[in-house]
Amino acid sequence: MSPLRVLMITSEWASDPGHTAHFIERQVRYLRAAGIDVDVFQFRGARQPLRYLAAWAGLRRRLGRQRYDLVHAQFGQSGLLALPKRLPLVVTFRGDDLFGILGHDGRPTPAGRLLQRLSRLVARRADAAILVSEHLRRYLPRSGAVHIVPSGLDLDLFRCIPRDEARRHLALPPAGRLVLFVGDPADPRKRYALARQAVDYLSRTEAA
Repeated sequence: MSPLRVLMITSEWASDPGHTAHFIERQVRYLRAAGIDVDVFQFRGARQPLRYLAAWAGLRRRLGRQRYDLVHAQFGQSGLLALPKRLPLVVTFRGDDLFGILGHDGRPTPAGRLLQRLSRLVARRADAAILVSEHLRRYLPRSGAVHIVPSGLDLDLFRCIPRDEARRHLALPPAGRLVLFVGDPADPRKRYALARQAVDYLSRTEAA
């Protein structure tokens, strides 16, 4: 039997300056290692409608030239390019695309609300949805096939090593307690201010 042929659509890829979507490239690599034939259609929307229109036309041409079994869109906004559908569509939703981008006041921005509406439109048209966390399910306006598939870790890259060795690698002080905040402090959804307050409170408590 010939391998399953998948066209993956993504607006985030390793060639983009300052990108953080290493997990998408890793997923493609592991799918290929599992015997799935994956092509990547990458574009950079940057919230510009004309870029999305150009990417939509480019995707139509790709689908007209080559044979695929299904289309897999990474993020809700990427799924827009697959509409109207020519093939079965699977969409992976990762967070902001479903509950919108928040401003500094903690409320969705106008662009964030538009992203949320468009992602929900894509969700209703998709044949299946993948969520990276169970809590995203309540933001998904659909009753079709939904699969919870958390983003995995590359255990060849991330592995436990002694603490002192880890600190040397990162040029951190060899003694004392350290707190690692995983997330963008500027993103209000990450609650950096709350984490900062907790650390400050703990520091005062221990000092007393």
